[in-house]
Amino acid sequence: METRIFSQELDCHLTPILKNKIRVEMIYFRNSLFCLGVTFRVHFYVGQGEKEERVVTGGLLVGRPRRSLCLFVFSEEAMCRGEEKQGAPATLHSPGASTDGPPPIVTEEKLMNSGHELHEGYTCPLCCLPIKLPVVKHSEVKPCCSKTVCNGCRLAACKHGMANTCPFCRTSFPESGAATLALVQKRVDVKDPVATALLADAYYYGDHGVQQDIPRAIELWTEAARLGDLNTHFKLGVIYYKGEGLELDVGRGVRHWRHAAIQGHPLSRHSLAVHEYINGNHELGVQHWMISAKMGCERSLNGIKEMFMKGHATKAQYTAALKGYQTALEETKSPQREEARAFFNKSK
Repeated sequence: METRIFSQELDCHLTPILKNKIRVEMIYFRNSLFCLGVTFRVHFYVGQGEKEERVVTGGLLVGRPRRSLCLFVFSEEAMCRGEEKQGAPATLHSPGASTDGPPPIVTEEKLMNSGHELHEGYTCPLCCLPIKLPVVKHSEVKPCCSKTVCNGCRLAACKHGMANTCPFCRTSFPESGAATLALVQKRVDVKDPVATALLADAYYYGDHGVQQDIPRAIELWTEAARLGDLNTHFKLGVIYYKGEGLELDVGRGVRHWRHAAIQGHPLSRHSLAVHEYINGNHELGVQHWMISAKMGCERSLNGIKEMFMKGHATKAQYTAALKGYQTALEETKSPQREEARAFFNKSK
């Protein structure tokens, strides 16, 4: 027996995405409000009144504004295992990098013409809105499924009785560091790049009861980068660039940043801007900062502001960067996230 439900939380969170793209005439839910194990009957209106009806069991996720509609279907069995089927939103990783050596050389033309939009891994898999930077302040990576869930969806899960359950894969939260590591290790065993990076972090900082082992951490980070995790490429870039725990290798560090930057990793792009500025290439540095500022990176916006104050950037460049930054920021907002921001700030 299906029940027709219209939720204020759902309405508020999806309206910015659906606007000017499709109109949902009716949605039927069964068992859950969270796009998991539910049945949708959706009417899509496209063009001159053309209508298409689809019945979906699983999850309906809609791409970011100004992008074409994306439909991702999950089975309940796959959800419970924390796996995704073909067509699921990507985690923060990329194809390629199949060797243990440094990432492939990226040409200057490709570097400047690619990676102008945030990688899909910066999008919450539940509400499908981009997550505000820095991501670690506005979301949480779940060790059970390696998904990065925004604070808005985390709070919504709590309000619907899922405080101790992952809102994406429905796995109960572990009660100890050892249990957390067991979940992470399970995904490491199937070559999950995000989980591999999480395990590396545990060894580097000595978290979850693991004895600190920096060489092992670097080994795991290298594996995560080989599997394509962009955050790890950024991290290895810093390590090689500064010689922290590894022999100083500026060139290799820059190659890691370039590899991540062309796929939409803002901090890697920002780091390239700083590198160019240090080397006196102010114009190229400003170009990099322009790109990452328009992806919502406040540090890059401040970099351009400083360049403008020093006469290395024009007023037009700073204005364009500021406008792009504000647009990116607006795309991350929703009433649900505003409520979560107030809630988590109060909880600190």
